[in-house]
Amino acid sequence: MISTASNGGELWLFGGEFASPSGLQYYHFRDLWRYSIVRKSWESIKAPNGPSARSGHRMMLHKKRIILFGGFHDNNQSFLYHNDVWLFSLESYAWTKVDTDGIAPTARSGVGMGLAGDDKIVIFGGYTKSSAKAAGSERGLTHGDAFILQETSTKWRWNSTKIGGRRPTPRSGVSCCNALNGKIYIFGGVMDTEEDDENLRGLFSNEIHLLDVQGGGMTWRKVDIKRKKVTVADSKQEVTSSTSQLDVGGPSPRMNAAIAMVRHNLWIFGGSYEQGSRQ
Repeated sequence: MISTASNGGELWLFGGEFASPSGLQYYHFRDLWRYSIVRKSWESIKAPNGPSARSGHRMMLHKKRIILFGGFHDNNQSFLYHNDVWLFSLESYAWTKVDTDGIAPTARSGVGMGLAGDDKIVIFGGYTKSSAKAAGSERGLTHGDAFILQETSTKWRWNSTKIGGRRPTPRSGVSCCNALNGKIYIFGGVMDTEEDDENLRGLFSNEIHLLDVQGGGMTWRKVDIKRKKVTVADSKQEVTSSTSQLDVGGPSPRMNAAIAMVRHNLWIFGGSYEQGSRQ
């Protein structure tokens, strides 16, 4: 989902998935919806020849266009991951599939996606599931690489890139937003770690990282959260706890949260956490 300031504020939603509590029913959507913040109402937008049904894709707003990348389709019998790029014009209400040059990311879902400057889109991380050698078994791969998608005068072009600094560990389901200070903030995400051939364990995060894209370069930095000072009521003397387990009131580890930067505050809402087969 993306937001735009047009017409008093709008939210745009494409695709997604439905899964029954039993996991036996699984369905992916390919419809497009617009929510008017002024009217407080949803409207289905009829735009043919768009992306296939999917979830786990990412969208962002750029120059009156919605840019969509990746995602996956899984019906419990077969699965398919995507690395295609689509544009939806907020002026003509039409979809266009983009033919890209260069080294594209492998097919994946749950990437981080942000805008670096005026014309560079950064893609990092994500997750891909593939069939293993053993009959009927599957393997997952959590990515830690990064790519830049840039529009030239004639083409859209992919370039693989290495970002310096204190890089976050590989992850998918990361939440991402741009700030006015020229930085891209990310929160949370998950990395699957194998316990054996059949069982996976998700290592969830509640870290905040930022990607500094000012000055044409790109550098990762980890945001270290300051611990709160505890005030003693009698003496009004401030002391700081030295315990490493001090709860600073932050959100628990999770993936696929909604985040937004409002002035100098980062807002985080919702998300999901998995333990075994339970979400």
